[in-house]
Amino acid sequence: MIQRRLFSFAAALALAAVLGKFYAVPAMAQAVSAMLVRNVDEKGRAPYMHNVIHVCQGDAVCDLYFPAVPAGKRLVVEHVNAGISFAANRLRFTTLVAQGNTQFLLPARPIDDPNLTIVNERVLAFFESGQTPMFRVGLNAATDTTPVNAAISGYLVDLSQY
Repeated sequence: MIQRRLFSFAAALALAAVLGKFYAVPAMAQAVSAMLVRNVDEKGRAPYMHNVIHVCQGDAVCDLYFPAVPAGKRLVVEHVNAGISFAANRLRFTTLVAQGNTQFLLPARPIDDPNLTIVNERVLAFFESGQTPMFRVGLNAATDTTPVNAAISGYLVDLSQY
């Protein structure tokens, strides 16, 4: 009886060793690879916000340039906000311009102040390394001076992680 139990115990150990040989390595590899995964695209890792103030003088089209996207990064713009100091009836258009002249038309709205128009829009625009985001304002006629305050916000993606 004791020999039978010892034989059963030895058989169970041998079976565990054989199964461990085939299943332990893949299971261990999955555990190790799960530990090495990083979330590099999370929006909160590299938030981006930049503001530009410019006075348009004597132009029917006025461009505000934001800084170029740093090397090895991609800028994802999610929001555009601007205050334009003149009446809405003098405004033709407002756009966010990407490389290759891709334009995102942004509606402008008058507020309680008759001499101030605002832009406050959600967008989804991508700018690659070296590209310069631009906010463009078009007026019905050239103007003497028109202060414009524009901001873009979103996040940067680190392309060196890919």
